[in-house]
Amino acid sequence: MIDKIEGAGPNQVRRIDHTNTQAAKASDANVEQVEQSNAVNSQSESLTIARAQAQIEATPEMDRAKVERIKTAIAEGNYHIDSERVAKAFTDLEQLING
Repeated sequence: MIDKIEGAGPNQVRRIDHTNTQAAKASDANVEQVEQSNAVNSQSESLTIARAQAQIEATPEMDRAKVERIKTAIAEGNYHIDSERVAKAFTDLEQLING
């Protein structure tokens, strides 16, 4: 069942009456707070990105020969995985991500 909505056609603009100036000021203050919060978040995100970029630049290039040696060892069943080292790497990564 469809009910027709009266008084609001597609080309009609509905205006809000801001006769209550106190409510309008509060609304403006809320908008300003949100904008300031967004600016702080943007600065924080920019700092996080800059830190990550610095870490990436400090990371040495990939050693393709080492990668091939590891792949061969895995394929032959000769590659030992140090589970404690892997666990530490995961916790270090989580701390890096969560701060």
